[in-house]
Amino acid sequence: MSLCGLHEWIQENFPNIIQKVSLDIIPAHSFDYVLIDMQNVILNSSRVSANNEFTNLFLTNSDVIDYCLHYVETIFTLFRPKRRLYIAIPGVEPLASAVRTRKNAYVNAQRLQQLKKKLYSARLDTNLPHEVFDTNCLLPGSQFMLELQKNVEYWLADKLNCDADWQNLEVILSAHDVPGESKQKIASYLRQEVKIIDNSSTFAVFSEDAEMVLLTSCLSLIDINILFTDRNNSEIHPERKTYQTLSIDSFKGCLAGYFQKDFEPGKCNVALDIGRLCADFALLCHISGSYYFPQLPLLFSRNCLDPVLDCYKSFVQYMKDYIMTFDKKVNFTELSEFFDKFSLLEGKVFEKTIFPKMLKYRSELISQKGYGFNDAQLRARKDIYGFVFDTRPFPEDSDVASEFSCYRMGFYKYKLKFEEDNDVRKSCMGLLKTFCWVMDATLNNNVPSWEWAYPFDYSPLISDILGVASCSFRFAPDAPMPNFAYLMFVLPPESQQLLPEILRPEISKEEKVEIDCVHFEDQKKFTILIPHRDFKIVKNVLDNKIAEVSEIEKLRNHQGSRRVLKSEEFEQPVFKSELNRIAFPDIKPCFVSCNTRPSEMGAHVEIDSQHISQTLKNAAAPITDQPLPVKSQGNVDQLLPGQVRPNLTQPERTVPPLPPHQMFPHRIPPEFQQRAPPPQRLSNEALLPIHGMNRNMAHGFRDGFGNR
Repeated sequence: MSLCGLHEWIQENFPNIIQKVSLDIIPAHSFDYVLIDMQNVILNSSRVSANNEFTNLFLTNSDVIDYCLHYVETIFTLFRPKRRLYIAIPGVEPLASAVRTRKNAYVNAQRLQQLKKKLYSARLDTNLPHEVFDTNCLLPGSQFMLELQKNVEYWLADKLNCDADWQNLEVILSAHDVPGESKQKIASYLRQEVKIIDNSSTFAVFSEDAEMVLLTSCLSLIDINILFTDRNNSEIHPERKTYQTLSIDSFKGCLAGYFQKDFEPGKCNVALDIGRLCADFALLCHISGSYYFPQLPLLFSRNCLDPVLDCYKSFVQYMKDYIMTFDKKVNFTELSEFFDKFSLLEGKVFEKTIFPKMLKYRSELISQKGYGFNDAQLRARKDIYGFVFDTRPFPEDSDVASEFSCYRMGFYKYKLKFEEDNDVRKSCMGLLKTFCWVMDATLNNNVPSWEWAYPFDYSPLISDILGVASCSFRFAPDAPMPNFAYLMFVLPPESQQLLPEILRPEISKEEKVEIDCVHFEDQKKFTILIPHRDFKIVKNVLDNKIAEVSEIEKLRNHQGSRRVLKSEEFEQPVFKSELNRIAFPDIKPCFVSCNTRPSEMGAHVEIDSQHISQTLKNAAAPITDQPLPVKSQGNVDQLLPGQVRPNLTQPERTVPPLPPHQMFPHRIPPEFQQRAPPPQRLSNEALLPIHGMNRNMAHGFRDGFGNR
């Protein structure tokens, strides 16, 4: 997600603060702390081909996991952490963002069904796999995410144990069983570190999400750099990609310069405060377009941020204080004044864009297709406004004000299905409450409420969000939803196989999905309309049926803590593998300590122990609050207890590129492959730098094509 085109806006206005980075252009220095947002890493790993739409259907979980590990290795090589590596895998998200995720999941399911139909119609006489790769399995609580967690944890332990570049390093893994969005996990972790890290520490955050720029700019830490992929580079393989780095300190300085003239003494009654300005800027970005509520009507242009910022710059000369207060709350008095100015922009957009388009289309219908005036007016309103608002007979000389009034009444009646003005007020108050929720999450990096979400498919008109100076909202404390409840809420019927079998009938009912693209100049933006699903009902159903879920599947519903893996000088207890013990044996001798740490989001919830057998607990929870006990391994050559780790030395290296041909071609039918040279199998020696494994284990790992 690119929040309101923020990355593009920064590149356009502050191009000098963005630097290009690749494996050929290594930064001059490494960083003390490197933090990786795995949200887009996982998503990009499931899209290994941009040219062949059928390739991704033949992926397996192992293929995507291998690609994720290779992606992390590339980022590690770009910015070698000196002290700590933090990996944030997305967990259960708050309901405010789960509503949007649910809509995207429905769209993904429909695209997958269409692609499968094309595939099967092209190969009617050939046996195809019964299951194709469903990208909805990338949601927390799925079997794929559990496998990813186990593989990443094992891979990290092996890297710390065998790779010289990873020695003296601490790695924190916040997996899918820790609730919270990955970007919020990183921001919360950084905010907690403010008290214990000196100002000389340097930070690098890899995140494709533009909201990470807002989250880090509101922190008091210095020397934070954001790494993201160059949008102009279409390369699939991470080691060939071109990346861009953005210094948050430089961004704050440029942002202050951007508004400096507006805050000059004599023009403005408020002194320029970069910290509070960043908070206001974060709110303006979310108003321009946010993941947590629908985009504001009549702000459908490709770049919504510029007109919003222009409105704010004209508002600065009238404001008595910043919109965000010192205690990080929304100042509704100033927000009301801002919306008063902002509503003029709404009227201008309608007058300059929507209304002339409707008049032109109405004239074409009358002159070219022989429509009568009333029929042409109805048809023009339907095609341009997106709804039919019948107020016949229509005046032939209607002005902008009267037509905007008709547009407003039709918008609420036919888009939002409102019957009275009180419903309009509810939508306005709901949007303002969502503003408070978003800014609390942005500035304080916590979740005000896990169960709050904006309750409508469309946002109200800006001109109706006035007179809000006396608003006050409170959020009741609650706990994050269980993993299975989250999946039951967001998954469409086409992806019900991702749930335990006993829970599938609860979402098996077919639901119609509608796409509303009216008014959008950017066709990538649209409103998804799907039937409402009550989250409280979903939770009650899960509570009634969780006892019937198998013990193994209950592990996916477990909510746990962060794993802390650290390279140690002295031998540690054997690291027990949760994977196939033949291909992924226990790590011994082991010089990696493994412990747990409470969740950074303050939402650690343990599953009732009576639901999990002792055997499953032993197999599923190798990481405890204490180091693991050493188990006798028989006649296996290993170091004596307490023996010092041998010195590992390896030559300086970079991540070896994967083969240039299509990834995993052996799983793709020949007619769907692109013409490419035959694949050359990677040797075990070539794979060692990728997986970081010791030489004796190399034969058991997958090669570059997913084979063992």
